[in-house]
Amino acid sequence: MILARILFSLLFAATAFYLAKVAYRLYNLRLDLLRDGVTAEGEIVALETVSGRRQTVTPYLAPVIIFKPNAGADWKFRASTARRINSYVVGQRVVVRYLPYDLTTADIDGDSTGWGGFIVVMVMMTVCFAIAILPIVLSPPAPR
Repeated sequence: MILARILFSLLFAATAFYLAKVAYRLYNLRLDLLRDGVTAEGEIVALETVSGRRQTVTPYLAPVIIFKPNAGADWKFRASTARRINSYVVGQRVVVRYLPYDLTTADIDGDSTGWGGFIVVMVMMTVCFAIAILPIVLSPPAPR
């Protein structure tokens, strides 16, 4: 019984530490985008249907944007945020934020600096840590 409690705690503690690592990376990426990010003007060239979401009558659409970074050649990417009620139209100009040394970080300026993902991971990490300490805090069940 004690071995099961230890393994239970270790499993959730390992998950919590992994989530802490993910949260650290998300935090640093967002901070780098705010501090070192460069902006450029881009143009929406298409609206792409994003799969993997719950099927609804109205599809989720993510804008596909092309912009010219300071490095030279045009760069095309799909925005990280897909919306059912899309406020973007093809041909619309948007501000793109990216790290000059990593064009894969490119996103629409307001979307790239959002902290929602970081907050979700932090809540999940906190829950896993709380579950991991339960066998330590609570006494074992009484024998029958």
